[in-house]
Amino acid sequence: MNNLKIIEPKEQSTIVESEKSLNVVAYCRVSTDLHDQRNSLTAQKQFFDYFFNQRSNWNNCNIYADEGISGTSLKKRDAFNKMISDALSPLHPIDLIVTKDVSRFSRNVLDFLDIIEKLRNNKVYVYFITQDISTESNDYRKLLGEHILRAEQESLATSTRVRFGQQLRMSQGVVFGNKNMYGYKIVKDNMGKQHFEIIENEATTVKKIFEWYNEGIGTHRIAKKLEKQGIESKYKNGWSNTVILRILKQEKYVGDLCIGKTFTPDALKHNKKKNNGESKMFVITDHHPEQAIITRELWDSVQKRLAENAPSDEMKRKHNNRYWLSGKIRCGICNERFIRLTKKQKNGNIYVAWDCIQHQHRGNKKKLTTDSGLEYDVGCDSKQVNEFVLRQAVLDIINEIIIPQKEEIIKYTIDYITQSQRSVPSKNIDTDALKKELNSINEQQEKLLDLY
Repeated sequence: MNNLKIIEPKEQSTIVESEKSLNVVAYCRVSTDLHDQRNSLTAQKQFFDYFFNQRSNWNNCNIYADEGISGTSLKKRDAFNKMISDALSPLHPIDLIVTKDVSRFSRNVLDFLDIIEKLRNNKVYVYFITQDISTESNDYRKLLGEHILRAEQESLATSTRVRFGQQLRMSQGVVFGNKNMYGYKIVKDNMGKQHFEIIENEATTVKKIFEWYNEGIGTHRIAKKLEKQGIESKYKNGWSNTVILRILKQEKYVGDLCIGKTFTPDALKHNKKKNNGESKMFVITDHHPEQAIITRELWDSVQKRLAENAPSDEMKRKHNNRYWLSGKIRCGICNERFIRLTKKQKNGNIYVAWDCIQHQHRGNKKKLTTDSGLEYDVGCDSKQVNEFVLRQAVLDIINEIIIPQKEEIIKYTIDYITQSQRSVPSKNIDTDALKKELNSINEQQEKLLDLY
């Protein structure tokens, strides 16, 4: 039997221990913007300056710092995202990122592992000082797993405590946020408690909106009236029926306060969602009666009118056909309807296209097999069509086919209507009643357009 000789691997020095010249950056973060936390951020920066000075082969390229930002999400962490972008760019050669603790880097396990892998693939490593662990090691997941899980759990526990505290303060009528709304600005008293202060000229406009709607003027017409009168709007896209509806439904104008209209279902993602009964909501009547802009009587009357004018379920279904080609084009392959898609591009523009619903939901055509062995097709090999191209195609059809046959189409339509009328049994027709009904229908149609 041949002799077996095992050659042990050579002990490799880590990038942190390496004596070669390295381009190094640091990252620090504090989760609130309180004064003492700002001092903490300054202390972290001073620490890294000292830390870099102890290593002559480290080139201090930059110190990235986020202030008042949570570590559970990558959103709004501008410095962090800039650092990752620089590290992955060939224009910014970075060898090593240094941070004090795992929790400073990220408190979300999935984000953490995804970023680390992207950096490793680009030969950029992260060194966590407190844990004395570098992601250069192939078993970094095992070494860091416990620490990142603990950081995530601590963050979730903190979110639970914060949410409990917020709900307690909500029940006490505390005003949250600092975003001024139309008609009010939010100010703090000597005790630091926030309350509403009326902006007189805007309050006058709010009263007009409620009074006009109560008189039967629709939201579209109200928006147009405000524009014609040159009344300035705080809203990005000016006055619109949506803005008017939002004002008409805002309980603060009558002196009430509803808190908890939105909630955050996932503490790690921080995405807000409209509260449809999933979370606690607090409604306080006469929370700030001295700052009420409209009377209770006017508020109640407007809310009743809004409820009466609200679209029925049938109208909501019809609203699904709101786009110019909704329900009007079919897939040439599977005969399913086309649906409209939008996507925000990197340059901020909105890309609009239409796609077969089978292709959109099921992908390209393929065969699936049931448990009983029966095969069936799903999906479609159709391709998306850019809305601009589709619009041009429709115009071409109108110009090349419909317009040249305009007279024939009109004659055919008239003949069809005449024939249909002849097929109806003759009876005495009250033309005055029909005209009256037609005028009523036209008025109702105009009201519907004004309302929503």
